[in-house]
Parts: sequence; structure tokens; C-alpha cells
Amino acid sequence: MGLEDISSIIKKAKNINLDEVNYNDEKIKQIFELIYNFIQSLDKECFELLEKLSTSTIRFCDYYDSTNMHGEEIINYFNNNYLGSNIDDILEVFLLYTVLKNVQDLVYGYDLCESLDELYELLDNNYYFSDILCAINFIQNKKELKNNETDSDLSFLENSKYKILFSGFSKKDIEILEKNIKKAFIKKLSGQLSSSDIITLAESIDHVKDAYGIPIFRVQFANDYRIAYLRKDDVTVILGVVIKTGKPIDYTRYDFIAKNIDNIYNEVDLFNQGLLPSDSQHYEVVEQLNSFVKKIK
Repeated sequence: MGLEDISSIIKKAKNINLDEVNYNDEKIKQIFELIYNFIQSLDKECFELLEKLSTSTIRFCDYYDSTNMHGEEIINYFNNNYLGSNIDDILEVFLLYTVLKNVQDLVYGYDLCESLDELYELLDNNYYFSDILCAINFIQNKKELKNNETDSDLSFLENSKYKILFSGFSKKDIEILEKNIKKAFIKKLSGQLSSSDIITLAESIDHVKDAYGIPIFRVQFANDYRIAYLRKDDVTVILGVVIKTGKPIDYTRYDFIAKNIDNIYNEVDLFNQGLLPSDSQHYEVVEQLNSFVKKIK
């Protein structure tokens, strides 16, 4: 994929005007906005990656186009099969290739469809959104990790677009996390959970939603751990942090929270008004994390 091809794809994608396209599902619009905003920022935010992709002699198509693997499997496949010593740097370039290959389909479909819903239906197969969102998520998280290397304080907990509130099972879950997992957890919090309207690759806990109508989501980080959360107003409420076991407890543990959701919403209201008690679970977790961050500096 040469510079001319890359420039052409980005130029066509930038010409897409989402405001002029009809849609019925707000979530679908958010997904396309996430992809669109990423493409819009490529020239500025990912200039070095674009340059490496345009000049690379690596046949990235051999690692992506010719396999039946998708989502996180693509990352694992590349890690296991690329033999170069620069794997850490080149993985991001490969994933940018993955994004741009899929953006080509988006550009083509955009010209054919009359609404975002129709475009989503056209692209919504077994791999499309899994591949492109997984790749974008990895690149953005890597960028966030680099930014956070020089800023290890926890000011983002209250100074981001979405403030972080710890509730539910947070305290007992977080205090037993191993050091590396806790570091990865903090970095995950400082990303989309505190800054973005949509969390890439987050999944609804359907059992809770079907039984109680409560929108609790889970998102993966570090070795198959899952953060359970919900959004209310401008707050991301962290409800639990555990490794996925595949057992029913992964889902049913949040039944208690769903049954008592009014208590959670009341906490959010108090938090937003600055009235949450200083001895609440939230501030105990913040104190614990602050102590942890000081030790690892």
C-alpha cells in the first residue's frame, strides 16, 4: 500500500459527511463517528505510522488478507508469525493497514447507501466492525500509553469528559489485582472510559439488560480481564474488575447491582454535587490507587 493509495483512501474518507446521512440508531452513528474521527486525525496524530506504512516493504496482506482470523486474533496471528526484531513498532503499522483496508469498503458502501443504518447493515458481517474497531482501539490505546508515560497521576479521574466513580464491587476487586494488571487497569481508565462517548469493543451484559433493563457493559483489558461499567450523565461508574472465567458468575454477579440501581444513581447524583461522603467506597479506591501510583513512580 503506497503513499498514493493511502492518500486516496484518506481523502475519500474525509469527504464523507455524516451530518448529511440519515440514521435511526444513535449507537450506529457513534460507531461511524468513531471511525470517521480516527481517519480525520490520521494526518496529525499518526503521521509517523502513515509514513512507515507508505515506505514499508512488508507484505501486510500476507498477514491479513489471506487469513480467516479477525478482531484480536489478527493481532495474535501477527505477533506469532512476524519474525522481525521490530515487532513492537511494526504491529501498529500493520493495524493501520488493517484500518485503511476496511475504510475502503466504508467509502464504497457510503456511495451505495442512503442511510447509516443501511450502510451498517451492508458492512455488518462476521468481521468488518470487529477488525476495524479492534485495530483502532489498539492504536489509540498505544498512543494513550505513550502519553501517560510522563503523567502517572490520577487527575483524569475527575478532570476528563467523563468522571470516574468507583462503586459496586470495585474496591474488593481492585485491591487484589496484581501489580501489572493494576497498572493496565489505570491506563485503561485514562483512555476511552474517561474521554470517549463510545467505548470500542465494549459489550452489553445481555443477561442483566434482559432481566432488569439496566445497561451495564464490559470491556476487556490485560489478559482477559473485564471492567464492568455503566454511564450516567457525565460519569463512568466502575462496577467491577475481574478476569473472565466463562462461568455464570461472570454475568450474575451484577444482578445485585441491577436490583439496587437506584443506589448507584443516587451515588452519581451526590458525586456530581460534591456531596459524596469522604468515607465512601469511591474515595477509598482513589486513595488506594494514589498510593499505588506513588510506589511505582
